[in-house]
Amino acid sequence: MPCSECTIRDLACVFEDSPYFRPPPPPPPRPPPRAASDSMPVSAVTPVALNALKSDRSLEKTPRNSVQDEGSSDRLGTNTAPGFVSSLARNLEHQPLAAPSLTRALGWCCAVRPHSDRPLLLTQGASLHDLVDEREAFRLAEVYINAVPSVFPIFASAQTVYGLVRDARGSSFSTVPASKKAAAALVCALGSVFSARACANEMALCELAGALLFHESMNFGPTTDSIVAWALMCIYKRATASPHAASSANTMAMSVVETVFMHDQQERHGPWHHLGRSEEEKRTQAVSKIIWFHNRMMGSETGKTTFTVRQAALDEYLQADTGVDKLDQLIRLSYAASVSPTDTTRELEERILTLGQLPENQSSIIDDAFHILSEADVAFICYRSIRARRAAQTPETTQQLIHLGLRASRAAQRLVEEHRRWWQVLSVPFQLLCILLALDTPASLSYVRESLDILGAIAQQLANDSAWEAHSTAHHLVRLCQEAKKRDQDALAAALRSTVHGSSGQVDHDWDSNIFLRADDATDWDKFFDLWLPPAQ
Repeated sequence: MPCSECTIRDLACVFEDSPYFRPPPPPPPRPPPRAASDSMPVSAVTPVALNALKSDRSLEKTPRNSVQDEGSSDRLGTNTAPGFVSSLARNLEHQPLAAPSLTRALGWCCAVRPHSDRPLLLTQGASLHDLVDEREAFRLAEVYINAVPSVFPIFASAQTVYGLVRDARGSSFSTVPASKKAAAALVCALGSVFSARACANEMALCELAGALLFHESMNFGPTTDSIVAWALMCIYKRATASPHAASSANTMAMSVVETVFMHDQQERHGPWHHLGRSEEEKRTQAVSKIIWFHNRMMGSETGKTTFTVRQAALDEYLQADTGVDKLDQLIRLSYAASVSPTDTTRELEERILTLGQLPENQSSIIDDAFHILSEADVAFICYRSIRARRAAQTPETTQQLIHLGLRASRAAQRLVEEHRRWWQVLSVPFQLLCILLALDTPASLSYVRESLDILGAIAQQLANDSAWEAHSTAHHLVRLCQEAKKRDQDALAAALRSTVHGSSGQVDHDWDSNIFLRADDATDWDKFFDLWLPPAQ
């Protein structure tokens, strides 16, 4: 049997008689078509019956174990935010919480914005001009300028933001690069997040930006504008209940950084090094810091892979006095949140104890509040790592942890009232409540009521499904804690009662007034220890 090439050229195939040549095996015979049922032939199967048959067969399949299945957070480890909440529920209820929804499936990541699994299917050629009018676009841009640049200075000035939105909606729309169009759409989307009056097409703006960025990445070379757009996408996605989408946006930003050879400068100096004096280089530095901040924090919270830089550059940066730059302070916090297996429990406790000291130059309420929320995130990350190691922590560390969490929860409530709805305003109070229940001390349980009140006030302000679910889940965890303590109390009382009834010569005891059941009574220690002494001979 000659090969196909020799057959086409009408040549004598040299491989025909080769002992190493083996013709391909014949294809297996196709089985005859089966009927939909024993009494219905194939020709009689209607489309309705065929759809019903497919639905019945789909029920017989074993569901695929994906990231949205129940119990998927268990695989992330108890040192992450998803695994910690799942572990707490399992310890209280002896089984994971049932009926997982989007928030629970994606790691208990509380969101200030809804997340849609279904694409909006924008029409081909849709633009920012079709989604928001000129007045609304500039209103959202103004809200963005008043909220985001104070924490994440992505753009050089407010005029740059206005010019970006104007060009994306103007007559020269066709000549504007896709990355700048995407950045303008994301500016409007973030303005809707921080606005008291949200935009009706907020999700459509985000989807438009994603389509533009995907089109540019597949057909054109990446630029620094692409990094800016992906950084904005990461900030927006962190406000939704989709940590995977936020991590994907951050990973794309890091990939574009590597493509435009910015990683050479970062590998030598780190994203914080002063590479030059020009405005473009300063802007590149700021965007690089923002990307690294999100990469570190998301990696520590959800167990995602993080990028590293040269250790010498990191040590040089950490030893430098860069406290004036607020973004540098966030970079320091992100590296404090990076926990390695070689870190000892004492080192993690020292990180918690050193938190809470804000620089004197950060006097703005909003900036301080965001910094306080980030500090609480770092403290929670360190605590989860300590708890995963089953190591005991000092009372000073526990007190500092509760102090940081309560201060951050109060700051989150203030931010929500002022419509500065960063992604931590719901997750920090929810994680604090879980930590208070996990500590299980009289001091920690005494703050559960305040934590629930703050979480309820925030949920009422946000008024979305994720907020109400976080609030109801918090109440459910508290009820589980109460039931667990009642079970332990009943088990101890039953054990003591059986011990008394099984010993001869003991005096009947009124267990309704036992010190284990009524802590407000004075303890008669002589009477208590008599229960455990052997009967007199």
